[in-house]
Amino acid sequence: MKPTRHNYNRAKAVDYFLDKLDNEEIRYSDIRKEMEQERIDADEINIVTKLIDNIIQKTAIDNSKKSNGKHIYHGLDIGYFWNTNYSIYILV
Repeated sequence: MKPTRHNYNRAKAVDYFLDKLDNEEIRYSDIRKEMEQERIDADEINIVTKLIDNIIQKTAIDNSKKSNGKHIYHGLDIGYFWNTNYSIYILV
């Protein structure tokens, strides 16, 4: 359900906009505009957009780690070196 001033819930607002982003119905830059049109408080808009941004970044990092892991297991362009503490660093 679209978050409005009258039925506002932060968790539902985050879910609503993440679903719209996943379905490519909205761009990240339009979230603030849509919330402003519904007269949501500016502080709340800042909180929600920051939460959504954090989720997007965490998802991108997690996907990147998974992708790099696949390259390691498949042996694509892997190099490694030892640091002074005898730890192995894998370069992909």
